[in-house]
Amino acid sequence: MASKNMEYELVNACIVTKDRWIPNGSVVVKDGLIASVNAGGPPPGKRIRLNLNGLYVYPGLFNAHDHLLSTYLPKVAPSKPYLNWLPWDNDLKSSIVFSERQQLDPEQLYLLGSYKNLISGVTSVQDHIPHFVQDPFVEKMPVRILNQYALSHSICTYSLNWGDGPKEEYAKALKQNIPYVTRIAEGFDSESRDSLKNLHKLGCLGEHTVLIHGIVLSESDIQLISEKKRI
Repeated sequence: MASKNMEYELVNACIVTKDRWIPNGSVVVKDGLIASVNAGGPPPGKRIRLNLNGLYVYPGLFNAHDHLLSTYLPKVAPSKPYLNWLPWDNDLKSSIVFSERQQLDPEQLYLLGSYKNLISGVTSVQDHIPHFVQDPFVEKMPVRILNQYALSHSICTYSLNWGDGPKEEYAKALKQNIPYVTRIAEGFDSESRDSLKNLHKLGCLGEHTVLIHGIVLSESDIQLISEKKRI
C-alpha cells in the first residue's frame, strides 16, 4: 500500500474504468487515493513517475468472502465429498500444513492472506470473522478490510459461536444500517438444506442480509430470497 504522504503518477497506461477504456492514459495518486484519471498525460506537477509502457490498469476487485487468518493455505483435505463444512474443517485443522502455519503470528497470517488477495487484483476484502480477531490488523494490512458488519458463522446446531446470535446480530445490522453476514446452505445434510428457512423463521432474512455459499439452495429458497429483496 502506498504511503499516505506520497504523490505519484502512472503514465502510458491502458486504463479500464467501469464505463470506458483509455488506451494511453495516466493516473495521479495523492495521499493514498486516486486524485485523477486522465486521457493522455497527467496534469502538471512534481511527482514520482512510473511508466507502465502500455500495461493495463484496472479498478481493484472486491472479494466478498474470505477468512484472512486462514486463507493462505494449500489444498490439504483428501479428495472426497463432504456432508457439510464441519468434517472438512476437521480434516483441515488436523493437517500437518495447518499445524505448520499456526506457528506463525496472527499478523503474519493476515499479511499472507492480504498479499494473496493483492496478487489476484483484490484491494477490498470482506473478512468474515468475529471483530475481536480482526480488529488488531484492520489498519495494518495492504488491503482494505471491510469491518462494518454484523455476523453469524452459519445457521445450524454445529455453527461456530460467532457474534451474539442471529436475532441479536440482525437487529444490530438494522439499527446500524450495516450488512448481516452469514454462511448458508453449506452442505448436504438436512440442517444445511433447511438453514435458509430457519433464518427466515428467525426473522433475519431481509435487505441487510448477505448470504455466503448457498450450495444447496432450492428453487423455493431462491424465490424466498427474491421476495425478501436480499442482496
